[in-house]
Amino acid sequence: MGYIVAKFGGWANASAENVKLAADLFEKNHDRKIKVNSAIGKVEELINLACDIVTDDETGANIQYMLCNFKTVARNYPNTEKGQLVRGKCDNLYDYHADQSYRSR
Repeated sequence: MGYIVAKFGGWANASAENVKLAADLFEKNHDRKIKVNSAIGKVEELINLACDIVTDDETGANIQYMLCNFKTVARNYPNTEKGQLVRGKCDNLYDYHADQSYRSR
């Protein structure tokens, strides 16, 4: 919204047409956010369903690792290859990512 105000020179100098344009942009952005949040919710639901189907611990750990759910890997799959990897680096859980090149910097 700040960009719109700056672009039109502030609300005091805004014409009725510019105010309507700003309101339309705000409404479109709001609608887009609602659709995106709905899509994210559906994706999370499908991911949880897929993770519930998996019965092999190694596969479950790999899936959670790829999704960067490191605490879940450490907590639920401590005896797997990825579980050992995560637990070995537990001091830096917040600082590292699945991309190992990040650790070599």
